[in-house]
Amino acid sequence: KVWVLSPPGDPPAGVPVREEMGLHDVPQAPSALQWFLRSAGEEKDLYMAEQRVGDIVFVPPGWWHCVLNMADDGMAVAYTSNIITASNVLHAAEVLRVYDVPAASAIMEVFRRRHQESD
Repeated sequence: KVWVLSPPGDPPAGVPVREEMGLHDVPQAPSALQWFLRSAGEEKDLYMAEQRVGDIVFVPPGWWHCVLNMADDGMAVAYTSNIITASNVLHAAEVLRVYDVPAASAIMEVFRRRHQESD
């Protein structure tokens, strides 16, 4: 796999971003190939890495990233760990509310119940 990463606040070329309350809304991101082609000629802080068998890539929170799978067999495994904790639950619910209001409401309800139980 080939990875390209870009720091928070520095979206890649061709990615439409609308800032609202500090949230990023990306309605139609370009394909991975378009992302790579548009980013190739840019003079900005882009980080590129090749991931080989056995390598692990850590993507810091908020970083833009794109991956091209270069394997001939097309097989790849991804593991993601997006965690909602007491310190980020309000932000997570705000982001989720853009895409799924019932899910955001359910998360906030669980948070409220757990918070009441701990008091």
